[in-house]
Amino acid sequence: MNGFRSQQWHLKEVARAIFDFYINSSIHVALAIVAFTVLTMLDLQLGLNGQLLAFIFCSSIIGYNVTKYVSGDRFSLDDMNTTEKGILMVSLLSGVLLLYILFTLTWPVILLASLLGLVTVWYNGPVFWGQVHLRKVTGMKIFVIAFVWAAATVMLPVVSAGRPLSKLVWIEGLQRFFFVVALTLPFDIRDVRFDTYQIGTLPQLFGIKKTRIIGLLVLTIVVVLQALKGPFVWDHFLLVTGISVLTGILVMQTVVRQTRYFTAFWIEGIPILWCGLQFVI
Repeated sequence: MNGFRSQQWHLKEVARAIFDFYINSSIHVALAIVAFTVLTMLDLQLGLNGQLLAFIFCSSIIGYNVTKYVSGDRFSLDDMNTTEKGILMVSLLSGVLLLYILFTLTWPVILLASLLGLVTVWYNGPVFWGQVHLRKVTGMKIFVIAFVWAAATVMLPVVSAGRPLSKLVWIEGLQRFFFVVALTLPFDIRDVRFDTYQIGTLPQLFGIKKTRIIGLLVLTIVVVLQALKGPFVWDHFLLVTGISVLTGILVMQTVVRQTRYFTAFWIEGIPILWCGLQFVI
């Protein structure tokens, strides 16, 4: 019996280690960004583009892993543990695949992706005007993240499909922007203990209670924008409303000291859930 319990405990530890690697290597957040892109392709009837989805997936892994792990003196092969070396391998493989896919994309897509990459680099470190980081400009953090996510998941597939920037595309982009703002608030609430005051996140500027209310107002805008899309489809409207309600509930439940996977898995998993339900209806 003790041997069975020991084996069961070992399997749980292995499963948790794999799950943690899935989260920490940014695979989960990359899938969330891909899910948003699929939603755009379905909403705007662009057709699913596997190459672009793979490009966005690999770009997201590289972008987030660079943001999380390559900063100052943290990046040292000698100091890396097994997990960090595994994350480095995932990033390198993503980089190789990214370069391969890059040659299959059109120049407008490459140009837009390069601009978004430049914004991401500028977010993490100084590019223009001396030592200015976008991340450290007061009040900019959440809006830079929302802009990059919206542009990558809405504008890239539209440009790739050669479609014009119609009214529906702009509504889709605004809706994605506001939803990502709401989705980012739990992370800002979590990080309020660690972010310097200079960053000026919404919880720092308005407090946690008012930030939760702002989240609900932003999600209301998301639902209103869905109603402005034409032609009006009840199934899609109810799905967006339900996802917004679920997100609102999670935003209202967000506290500074969160459980381990509250933001890293459950919040970031909302786009994946949304995309999955979109296929069901």
